[in-house]
Amino acid sequence: MPTVVVKTCLLCGKEFKKTLKAWNQRKTQTCSVSCAQRFVGKSHWVVLKCAFCGKVFKRIKGAVRQAQRHFCSRACHYKDNKEYRRGKRAGNWRGGFWHCNGYCYVYKPKHPNANKHGYIKQERLIAEMMLGRYLDRKEIVHHIDGDKRNNTFRNLLVCSNRSIHTKMHLQMRWGGA
Repeated sequence: MPTVVVKTCLLCGKEFKKTLKAWNQRKTQTCSVSCAQRFVGKSHWVVLKCAFCGKVFKRIKGAVRQAQRHFCSRACHYKDNKEYRRGKRAGNWRGGFWHCNGYCYVYKPKHPNANKHGYIKQERLIAEMMLGRYLDRKEIVHHIDGDKRNNTFRNLLVCSNRSIHTKMHLQMRWGGA
């Protein structure tokens, strides 16, 4: 006579009997097929809350990773990346400075003249501190010695428009009046 094992159903709580051979083959944890289907349906899903919009949704347990932000859709994920991962939270954060074409840009997202990424040229910030006001968009900061990286206040001159700035460069190049 085969050895019988008595177990308790994990879903409904009923006691059920299985032969030791059947138990070792399947390790059944439920009393019937209907309980098994309901148990599988419950155990493989996790209820989560979207990190962007707050919507509650279900995700398969194997697809959920710990200590990560979860999203209900790709659209929410992309919107969150645009808003959340800026400044210090960005993966490529370098301390708020960005160098491009010889100019140094500083991260100041609240500045009225910042670009769409939140950066403004360091020379403009220094000129604004010297003048005590924000520069107009038409005003251009000129480097007297021609070195873009030299942003000392003695080396900067504010030009009211582009034509004056161009004339200064022509005078520097041709050494004339």
